[in-house]
Amino acid sequence: MIIGAEIGMLIYGLFALVKGEFGLGKEKKIYGLPARLCALICLAPLPLRFCGGFAYGFCLGLSGVDPERIAVDYRPIFAGIEIGVLVLVIIFVSIISQMIYKKQQAQTY
Repeated sequence: MIIGAEIGMLIYGLFALVKGEFGLGKEKKIYGLPARLCALICLAPLPLRFCGGFAYGFCLGLSGVDPERIAVDYRPIFAGIEIGVLVLVIIFVSIISQMIYKKQQAQTY
């Protein structure tokens, strides 16, 4: 389920990056470079999740935990990393895109 949301963000981010148009809902869109930057943020969950999981697994490995135990015993922690990264990126891109939209609206009027 979580990977589906990440893939959806990846696909939406790629389309927005190519088009230069980032939709925020009904009739709310940002255009140009700010839209492309928001689209780049949408591409971030997969690499961030990988880096977080790798760093945590690496630290566990250095502390002497059995690698086979890491895959089984620490699965909820890795799922928490995945969920946390996804939620934080969604919140971040939502806040940034709303701020950019308000700034673009103020400049047009």
